[in-house]
Amino acid sequence: MSNVLAEAESGISVVMCCRNSSARLPEAVRHLRAQRLAAGIPWEVIFVDNGSTDGTAETAMRECTKGAFPAPFQVTEQPILGSRAAAEKGVEVSAHDFITFVDDDNWLDPEYLSLAYGVMRGDPSIGVLGGRGVPVFEEEPPPWFERYRQCYAVGSQREGSGEIEGITGAVYGAGMTVRKAALRHLLAAGFESVVPGRKGSRLTGGEDNELCLAVRLAGYRVCYDERLVFRHYLPAGRINVEYLMRLTRAIHFSAVYLEPYYRVLEGRRNPEEVPGYYWLKRALKAARRLLSHQLKKRRVPRESPEFLEWQRMRQKLLARLQAWLSMRGGYADRCRTVAELNRRLDEKQNNVTMQDKGTML
Repeated sequence: MSNVLAEAESGISVVMCCRNSSARLPEAVRHLRAQRLAAGIPWEVIFVDNGSTDGTAETAMRECTKGAFPAPFQVTEQPILGSRAAAEKGVEVSAHDFITFVDDDNWLDPEYLSLAYGVMRGDPSIGVLGGRGVPVFEEEPPPWFERYRQCYAVGSQREGSGEIEGITGAVYGAGMTVRKAALRHLLAAGFESVVPGRKGSRLTGGEDNELCLAVRLAGYRVCYDERLVFRHYLPAGRINVEYLMRLTRAIHFSAVYLEPYYRVLEGRRNPEEVPGYYWLKRALKAARRLLSHQLKKRRVPRESPEFLEWQRMRQKLLARLQAWLSMRGGYADRCRTVAELNRRLDEKQNNVTMQDKGTML
């Protein structure tokens, strides 16, 4: 993302990362075409074709050229598979101050981009802004869906609009608007991702949460605005217990990789002093909890909501155990990476503060 360091033009760029998205693109493009922005607000749409084999690029071009499209658009290729690589490519070619990431199954309300632009433009302290996902079901959802809707990136992200609070606080990657100046700030400080990321059919991600946490380290706020509404289309194949368990595993596997950020933001023990064997202690703890949880199975009726929650907790503990085992000694290295990023960000901020004071004198 080296080009991100260049200055951007005031406006908003939509980046849609696509892999085999032909079937989903027509509706997503229809909603982009319906966006209502004031004449003075420049915007663009960037489709990133991430190794598709179903004619995704051709579909994007065909849908956008059905009559006049209200903004410049382009299709760019990213042969390196993975959501992180695709997003980085979209950011690299983007032209504007703010970037809204839209999934191929997201349908933005007509005022979405206009509102996002206004909020970001009006408050320079906001580094990341999220919206409210509203589910659109292919089939009637099961009774348990409402309880676990946030696993599917739908529903409110806080009570009313405002800053996301709490050390682990982040917003959905779907519909997320990012300030490019915050990205420039992070890259100039040597930001490097410490999460595994999503590739292919693997749901493990964490990049969106990591970006929110890194932006907070850089001194920006992560906020939510309930007026920003997008529809999230959910096909029947995703609204089942098996897929819910896959999502649960992915969420909690990634959460372990994000722990170095939590340490820094909480001001806990100096992350640089985390011993190399720390991962083993956490893996053993997760194994003990998993064994204890497994012993409760006979007391939970299989057809009850409690059994579904028992299944989810089992997947959570399994994911955490697997994550600690996969990282092993690498956890300490990741802690040092985040601590060093935080040190450099603080150093840059202190330099800016000193320069401001010098100017006032």
